[in-house]
Amino acid sequence: MNRVHLSTILAVTLIIVLTARMSLPQSDDKDTDGSKPVIRNVTIGVIPGYEGTLPAYKLLTSLAQDDINSYCVERGINYRFRFNLSDPVEMAQQALTYTQTFRAAGVDMILGYAWSSHLCSGARAYGYNKTMVLMTPSARSSIYSLRNDTLYHLSVLEVDPIETTLKAMKDRDVKAYLLIYNSNYGGTYIADYISGSTVKSPKFEENRILSYDQNTSIKNIIGRADSALEEMVGAYGRNHTAVLWCGLTQDPYGVFLGKRFLAEAVNYTSLSSVNWYLYDDLSSRGAYSGMPEATKLRLISLEMVLKPNPTYERLNRVWVNSTNSPSPLDYYNANIYDGLWVLSLSAIRANSTKPLDIMKVLPSVASDYVGATGRCTLDDTGARAGADYDLYAYFEVEGRTRSLLCGGYRWEEGGFTWDNSLLGDVL
Repeated sequence: MNRVHLSTILAVTLIIVLTARMSLPQSDDKDTDGSKPVIRNVTIGVIPGYEGTLPAYKLLTSLAQDDINSYCVERGINYRFRFNLSDPVEMAQQALTYTQTFRAAGVDMILGYAWSSHLCSGARAYGYNKTMVLMTPSARSSIYSLRNDTLYHLSVLEVDPIETTLKAMKDRDVKAYLLIYNSNYGGTYIADYISGSTVKSPKFEENRILSYDQNTSIKNIIGRADSALEEMVGAYGRNHTAVLWCGLTQDPYGVFLGKRFLAEAVNYTSLSSVNWYLYDDLSSRGAYSGMPEATKLRLISLEMVLKPNPTYERLNRVWVNSTNSPSPLDYYNANIYDGLWVLSLSAIRANSTKPLDIMKVLPSVASDYVGATGRCTLDDTGARAGADYDLYAYFEVEGRTRSLLCGGYRWEEGGFTWDNSLLGDVL
């Protein structure tokens, strides 16, 4: 009888122990013998842009894969990453096709979508509905930057240079400005954005808007602009009034309409009495070198810059040696490398490959990560929170019009620096 009781007790005890062990969190870090780490292999899909971008994607993807796996080995992290490239996207619809193909292969994280057209192919909506983590290193349209989405932009949106230009104006004590834009250039969107309620930049006491296109008489629009500015200067003073100009586009004859515009505007009293700020993120800062009008209108523009850091300098050396490119590694290509780091580190921190788990930690991972493009902090829509800019103004140097560095904006500090020794004669 005692033996029966003893057997029963032992059986119950064994069941309790087994149940307790089964209820404990299970670790993937060791084999069953507890002696050897289990390597967790993670595949991230990469969708390049068109054929011409493929060499850049291949190079930077390879560098990122080697560096990230070396990082894991050195720190005893039991993750290894493989980055699989699709074919380049020749037609926007292929971006959706490649996204679906990766999904069918069990890949839930993708970096790519070089342009916003790749996202409007349906890839963004597909990623959202299938709960995939998508990241673009270079697409910039704010239309696809949404809260509570599964898409992340590692580049700043197209509105960031607009906001930074407005901040620069405010920092230079501008109280009122006249926006003049060419509707063929996309200025309608800019005007609608500035007029909307979503602009984060400081508000101004007054701003007016005038538009023109390639069929508009330049003298007509400039005459109207000068009259409007005359009223604004009378109300706020020329030191506190400015022109914000979005007009650098080509006419059907291949001549910069912007240069014709400047050449005419300099002849008008009010237009030539205030500073002109140029919004044009596509042109080089020296687009008006050699034009005396740029100096007379005190034209100021900004250009996005990468602050030098060891990661960028190392990648740039490899880039120059591997591509024989006369141009250094740019912001958007550097984002390919940084984006793969952010995705990989998110999987490591989440200790999971499930998209919902990765999305919980990705914003904090991005804000902690400082890569080739600097700190990768995201805003509440999942887009890059800011970028650094240099500011340039036109001056006459030894009888020639030249664009000179006159200031800078560093988004983490949130402030401007100005070279007042250059700007002493500028309003």
